[in-house]
Amino acid sequence: MFALSKTTLPGLRAALDSAVPRPPHLTMADYLGLSMEARMGYDRARTDWVISGLRVKTEQAEQAAAYLTRTLSHNAVRPSGRRGLILTAPPLHGKSELALHLADMVEGIAQQWNPNYREDGEVPVVWLEAQSSTAQALMRSIPTFFAPDMVPAARTSSHDLREEAVNRLNAHRTRVVIIDEAHTLAARRGQGKGQEASSHIKLLQNQSAATFVLCGVDLMSSDAFGTELGRQVTRRCDVVDLSPHRVVDPEWRTLLLDFDSALPLCDHRPGMLDANHEVIHDMTGGCIADVATLVTHLMDVILQDADRTDERVTKERLAAAITRMGQYNGTGYILPTRRLKALTRTRNEVKVA
Repeated sequence: MFALSKTTLPGLRAALDSAVPRPPHLTMADYLGLSMEARMGYDRARTDWVISGLRVKTEQAEQAAAYLTRTLSHNAVRPSGRRGLILTAPPLHGKSELALHLADMVEGIAQQWNPNYREDGEVPVVWLEAQSSTAQALMRSIPTFFAPDMVPAARTSSHDLREEAVNRLNAHRTRVVIIDEAHTLAARRGQGKGQEASSHIKLLQNQSAATFVLCGVDLMSSDAFGTELGRQVTRRCDVVDLSPHRVVDPEWRTLLLDFDSALPLCDHRPGMLDANHEVIHDMTGGCIADVATLVTHLMDVILQDADRTDERVTKERLAAAITRMGQYNGTGYILPTRRLKALTRTRNEVKVA
């Protein structure tokens, strides 16, 4: 079965509806009392949740949600000059993941207002991917989102395409349009085309009732938005920068503790990730997506040991997960266990040994 693209309504709905529930907590004694088949099912459910359902709160995510909530409220009464939101960061730093979280939030708001919003034809969120699109290609992708089999005539003018896009957005009471990979807008077609794309986005902001969320790499300096014409769009947007965390940032250690605390391991005692926050920063560069990948490898190291009698996060298991991650990402990184710190427990607290 092939996954549907989020750039169609069925695909986006499938992505939003595919939440994996967190499996119930079991003690190690409970787990060892299960049949082999039940253990395998429980392990699979835990792995699936860590891959697809484990989310931790970050300052940037909370900031983006607050900005978007406020902007939606203000744009509802603005006759023109509607504001938007920009999510900008280096590659693989969670822009698309955060955008999907915002889409889910907006869908939740729509459901609160009207539990039958889908049956009534409302489409609160439209998802587009630029992928080096020209302005015309971007305009064409909006009607195609609603009706994937519909292809506008090849010689349709930009004005007519934009009018059709606006009519579709307004007819379906779309609240948010997300443009992913927005930094690639006409990147291979020259500066002029990039400026044309930003001009059409500005017109869409003015003519539709939707709020635009632009996601991209170094978006403020891209072909489409790094010019004076492009800045007419970006100046109307709140900006959330998803740059990597520095090892000295207090949120870096909070982030690791949140990931650690969420691990669905039997009799789990959090603390090892925070105790080794410097080593983990060396490996991940402070990138939240890489931390999520490391946590997935850590789960695999522990759960794939069929003879285990505990699921503690030890120095040896964390070192194996970091080394395994280095093998998978091609760096060949091997972490000696001696570089890691262990945890010891006193009566009232956990200390680093």
